[in-house]
Amino acid sequence: MKSSIQDWSCALIAASHIELHTLIARMPAAQRTSEGKLKDWSPKDELTHLAYWIEVFVSNIDARREGRPLIDTRDYLAMNDAAWDARKDWSWQEVEENLDRVFAAVEVRLDGFSDADLIDPAVFTLEPDRASPKPLIRSLLYELYDHPLHHLVGLYRKFGDAEGLTAMLMRVSAALHMRGTAKWTAATRRKIAKYRAQV
Repeated sequence: MKSSIQDWSCALIAASHIELHTLIARMPAAQRTSEGKLKDWSPKDELTHLAYWIEVFVSNIDARREGRPLIDTRDYLAMNDAAWDARKDWSWQEVEENLDRVFAAVEVRLDGFSDADLIDPAVFTLEPDRASPKPLIRSLLYELYDHPLHHLVGLYRKFGDAEGLTAMLMRVSAALHMRGTAKWTAATRRKIAKYRAQV
């Protein structure tokens, strides 16, 4: 039986997944066919980028559990460029299938974690070399919420879809709410408040 923390975390993953598909459904037809460049990504490129970093997150969870070195992400700009080059010709179908695949992979990993794995960095963290490592739940929130929010907000603005942006921010804010989770969600809630003030 899942704990309340696990249930909440799974609900967050599902909500983030839905938001990406909601954006795709609201996307103007012209944006779906736009061609991206290395330093000027199309909407398709941005969604591929988000899936790539969730893949890295999943790979690092596996590496930590198996005692292998984590993927070194310090040169993330070069990683972004290489990932774009490798995936720039993917079709929309490939992009959406990959999004579904990486979200499912996160859910599978999460199912094997205890509350302590999720919330106690002394038990499990993806940042063991830092003086104050974050718990896994905070890393999950960054990869599934903070980072995607930046791109979702930018894309809704690019489309001129203020209604969609406002609705998305309200849904995301509601999904984060659970008693006792404020210390993990504080950074994400600050970002949402900032974005809502700019709509």
